[in-house]
Amino acid sequence: MTIFHKNLVSDFRNKIWKFHKKLKKYKKSPSFSFKKNLKKEFEKLFKTKTGYQILDHRIKLTGRKKEDILCVLEHPEIPLDNNYAEQELRESVIKRKISGGVKSKKGKKVWESCFTIMNTCRKLGISFWKFLKGLFLDLKEFDFFEIMKERAIDTTCATVNLNSQFMPVTTLVTT
Repeated sequence: MTIFHKNLVSDFRNKIWKFHKKLKKYKKSPSFSFKKNLKKEFEKLFKTKTGYQILDHRIKLTGRKKEDILCVLEHPEIPLDNNYAEQELRESVIKRKISGGVKSKKGKKVWESCFTIMNTCRKLGISFWKFLKGLFLDLKEFDFFEIMKERAIDTTCATVNLNSQFMPVTTLVTT
């Protein structure tokens, strides 16, 4: 890549970050006119031709993801990035690397299910071990599912809309 090409990439990257800042601003104060302008700006930005074939191809591929990228215009409550999801997975990836992973599909499913429950318990302030004890010993004194339901309503965590059902992101680890 020549210096000329690097400059083209850098210039386009700067335009994307400016557009990203506008999307963040829209999230804070959405309006119909702002949405309309952002859609027009997206079209213009991702129809850009730089003359650098590799960059033009990337711009075209990204432009095809318009619906996903501009989803925030219809749902300002969703995050603009996937940092939260990546942070959610980080602990499980580290544990998998340390332990050498699982040996079977069943083991993988069990591990992912336990990790999801453990993470959900942590977020809701419920002891994972007490949850397991209550689950396996069928303790009537603890209605953990009711506690989880109550605390989930009070807890603000990222959610994803799947078929009109809102689910905590941590439940997506196993799907």
